[in-house]
Amino acid sequence: MNESLTTKAFSAVRWTSLNTICQIVIQILTLVILGRLLSPEAFGLMAMVMVVVEIVNVFARMGLGEAIIYKKEISQNEISSLFYLNVFVGFFLFCTVFFSSSLVSYIYSEPDLIPLVRIVALIFFISSFGVIFEVLLRKHLLFNIFSQINILSHVVSFVAMVTMAIYGFGVYSLVLGQVVLQLVKSFMLFGVALIRNWTPRFHFKLNETTFFVRFGVYRVLAMSANQFNSRSDQLMIGALLGPVALGFYNVAFRVIYLPIQKISPILTQVAFPFFAKIQDDTPRLKRVFLKYANLVVSINAPVLFGIAALAPIIVPLVLGQKWTPSVPIVQSLTFYIFVRSLFNASGGLLIAKGKANWECYWNLVMLFIIPSIVYLSLAVYNSVIYVSLSLGFMFFVFFFFWYALFLRKLLGPFLKEYLHSIARPFLLAASMGVFTYLLSLPLQTWPKPFSAPILIVFGVCYYSVMTLYFNPQFVNELEKLLPGKMGRFFGKVRSKLVFSHFG
Repeated sequence: MNESLTTKAFSAVRWTSLNTICQIVIQILTLVILGRLLSPEAFGLMAMVMVVVEIVNVFARMGLGEAIIYKKEISQNEISSLFYLNVFVGFFLFCTVFFSSSLVSYIYSEPDLIPLVRIVALIFFISSFGVIFEVLLRKHLLFNIFSQINILSHVVSFVAMVTMAIYGFGVYSLVLGQVVLQLVKSFMLFGVALIRNWTPRFHFKLNETTFFVRFGVYRVLAMSANQFNSRSDQLMIGALLGPVALGFYNVAFRVIYLPIQKISPILTQVAFPFFAKIQDDTPRLKRVFLKYANLVVSINAPVLFGIAALAPIIVPLVLGQKWTPSVPIVQSLTFYIFVRSLFNASGGLLIAKGKANWECYWNLVMLFIIPSIVYLSLAVYNSVIYVSLSLGFMFFVFFFFWYALFLRKLLGPFLKEYLHSIARPFLLAASMGVFTYLLSLPLQTWPKPFSAPILIVFGVCYYSVMTLYFNPQFVNELEKLLPGKMGRFFGKVRSKLVFSHFG
C-alpha cells in the first residue's frame, strides 16, 4: 500500500509540474504582452480588485477542501450537501461583493473600481459549481485530470485577455479574463463529476455538513487572516501612495513571487493529501516532511536568488524600460518571499494532523503584527522597499517561533535536522545569486538579449553542479520524480559524474 501511495504521489508531482510549467509560461507571456499593451495604472487598479477577490475567496471555499481531504471517507450524500452549500455561499458572496463595490471604491478613493468590482464578483458564484469536484480530484491524487483542466482554462483565459487588450478594453481585459478562467474551469470540473459519478443528487441535509463546516471554520479564519496579512502591504501602499506606486510594487511582487506561487504547488498540493494519508505514522511523517522541506528550498531558493541577481537585466528586457523602478523592489522582496515560502510549506502538515485551529490562532495574532509593521515602514520611510525588508526580517524571527510552537509538538524535537535540510540548498542558491550578479557587472554594457542568456546558463550550471555534489538528498528525490527512462538516465549520468569526481 505504501509503495502504491508513493507511486501515486510521484505521478501527481509530475503532472503538477507540467501544470505549473504551463501556467508559468502563460503568466510570463501575459506579463510580457499586457505589460506593453496596458499602463501601470491598469495593473494598479487590477491589484486593488484582486485584494478584494483573494480575501473574499477564502470565505467562498469555507475551508471545505482541507476538511474533505482530511476525512478518510466521504459519502455521496455528503458530497451533494456540500455542493449545494457551496453554491449558496457563492451566490451570497457574489451579492455581497457586488453591493460593496462603492465601499471598495471609497477605501481606495478610486471611482473606476465600482464597475470592476461588480464584474469580478461573478467569480464567486461561477467557481462555486466546481470547487467540490476540484477537491475530490486532489483527494484521490488524480492530478492528471486536475492539471489538464487548469492548463486548458488558463490558455483560454490568456487568449481572451490578450484579444480584449488589443481591442482597447484596458483594465477590463484583466478583469474579464479572470471571469473567463473560472467559467471554463467550472464547466470542465462539472463534466468530470458527471463522468466519475460525483454528480450531486437532489439531496441536502445541513447536519451532513456539520463536521466539514466545523473543521472549515478554523481554516476560514486562518486563511482570511493570512490573506489580509499577505495583502496588507498592497492594501496600504495603494491607500497611502496611490495606484502608480502600487502598480510598480505589484508587478515587482508578481515577478519575484510568480515562479514560487506556481512552483510550490507542485509539491504542496500533493504533500497535503499525502501527509493526511500517513497522519498517524509520526516517524514516517517526520522523515517525509524533512525530505519535502529540502525539496521546497532546493527548488524555490535558486529561482528567487536568480531573479534577484538578474532583475536589472530581465525586468527592462521583458517588461520594457518603464518598469525599471520595479527592479530594486524585486531584489528587496527576495528574502521575504523565501522565508514566507517556508511557512507555506509546513502549513499542510498542521492541517494533515487535524490542527487547523493552531494555524488559525497564529494567523490571528499575525493580523495585529504584520499590518502594524507595514504601516510603520510606510509612515517612517515612505518607501515600498523598506516594507519588504521589514517583512523579511520579521518573518525570519518568527520562523523559530513557528517551529517551537507547532512543528516541535507535532513531530518532536528536530530543529538541527530541519535547519540542516534547508540550510544547504539555501547557501548553494545564495552563492549562485552572488556569483551571477558579480558576473553581470562586466556585462552591463552588452545588449541585454545577449547577456541575459549567458547569465542564466551560468547560474543554472553553477547551481546544478554544486547541488549534485553537496545536496545529495535533493538529487535522490529528483531522480525518483523523473519519469521512468528519464529517471534511470539521470541516475546513470549522476553516478558517472560523482564517481569521476571522487574516484
